Amino acid sequence: MAIDTVLDCYEAVLDDYRVPDPRLRVEHLELATDEAIDRMAELGIVASMQPNFLQWAGEGGIYETVLGDEARGANNRFRSVCDAGVSLAFGSDTMPIGPLHGIHHAVNAPHDAQRLSVDEAIAAYTRDAAYAEFTEDEK
Repeated sequence: MAIDTVLDCYEAVLDDYRVPDPRLRVEHLELATDEAIDRMAELGIVASMQPNFLQWAGEGGIYETVLGDEARGANNRFRSVCDAGVSLAFGSDTMPIGPLHGIHHAVNAPHDAQRLSVDEAIAAYTRDAAYAEFTEDEK
């Protein structure tokens, strides 16, 4: 899986990385396994995710159509990421612009592993997104 390859590469260079707090991240962490999420927590990797993608997570949505029925609850697992202690940074990926659509989907997701509280979703769009880009002192 692509996520595992990225994590393998990060793990190979982290000890020699010249930046003490690199805040490396995986973009579009849509289909992470439990093992990948645990590795991200262990390595301190940030999960950069887009909750508005959950508009395609329901029955008959693109995840089910392309990946099969079992993929509906196995994608965009925000709760699983948070519970593992992985930093979670939300963005909209410009579709639609603004966080309200994404907050709605993160809070009202079709599966428990995808759901966050309103406070957690807002934090992922604000505080935690700023942390991921080293602007937590400015934003």
